[in-house]
Amino acid sequence: MSNNWRDKTSKESAVVMGITDLMTSLAVIFILLLTLFIHAQFASKQKSQDIRLKLITALTNSLRETQDDQLNQIVVRKDPRDPLALTVEINVRLLGFDVGQSKLPAEGMDFLNRFIPTFAPFVCEAYANDIQSIVVEGHTDPTAPPGKDPDDYNIPLSQARAGAVMQYSLDILYGERSGHRNCLLDRSSINGRGRREPPPEVAGRSPVPEDYQTMRRVVFKIRIKSGEQRDVAQVGEEVSV
Repeated sequence: MSNNWRDKTSKESAVVMGITDLMTSLAVIFILLLTLFIHAQFASKQKSQDIRLKLITALTNSLRETQDDQLNQIVVRKDPRDPLALTVEINVRLLGFDVGQSKLPAEGMDFLNRFIPTFAPFVCEAYANDIQSIVVEGHTDPTAPPGKDPDDYNIPLSQARAGAVMQYSLDILYGERSGHRNCLLDRSSINGRGRREPPPEVAGRSPVPEDYQTMRRVVFKIRIKSGEQRDVAQVGEEVSV
């Protein structure tokens, strides 16, 4: 009986050791897979950051090369709210909107006639494979006429101004540039943010009147493709070939 008990104990010990070894192996495999996943995520994020910086540098250089004083006033920078986006910020004075108005005046048309022929080839040809979408956003300062809620007044105004900029940008691209027009139609949308998203210079504090000029702007927000979206696109290109 003593031998039977020892045999049974030995078998149970062997089973426990086997299970322990299996659990240890599974834990090691899990750690390796987790490490690979984290590394892949970091590499993908780093690549996205590299692409964003590349686009900011390239578009800034393209605007500077025009030697146009107004185009040189456009600010291209990282979107602080989205690690996959950059912003192309146009001060509203360059577009010439009258106070409280959304009709694009002649000076705004003249500005877009010079800006869009540089911008459209950039997003639709040179860096089309890196870009997922474009949002044309209108932004205002926090002021409103007496008796009116600032958001009720400014959000529709900013939306209408973004729509006016988008519509005229598309009008410029008829004829020989119809391919760029279709590209912008497919990738672009408009949005009115009113006073809700001030620029980095104002974010995090209450704006003062000296900030209002900076807050009034139209932004072309460019969102780049994530690592997963680039991988899917690459697979699609390989299959089509």
